[in-house]
Amino acid sequence: MNLGAGVKRVLNNDYVSYRLDASFADLQFQKNRMQIWLNMRFGELGDPKRLCKDVSGRGHLGNGDVQLFYDGKTPLDDVMALVGQACRLQERE
Repeated sequence: MNLGAGVKRVLNNDYVSYRLDASFADLQFQKNRMQIWLNMRFGELGDPKRLCKDVSGRGHLGNGDVQLFYDGKTPLDDVMALVGQACRLQERE
C-alpha cells in the first residue's frame, strides 16, 4: 500500500486491518467490491469527491466512522488518498 514502513497488515475473521499502533483502515472483500472503513471521525476527513459515508452510530464490522467502497470504477488514487489521511492521522496521535 506504500503508506510507510511501520504499517502492519492483520488478518481478522471478517476483514483485513492495516495498522500502526491501532487500525487506521479495515477492508472487507466482497464479491464485486471492497468495503473500507477508516478509523477517524467523518468530520476530520477531506473528501472533495464525496466517496465516503458517515457510519457513526451504525453497527458495522470495521473501526471508525467513515465507510467507502472500491469497485474498480473509482480511481484507486482517490481511494488511497482517503486511506492515507487516516494513516497520517494515526501517525500524529
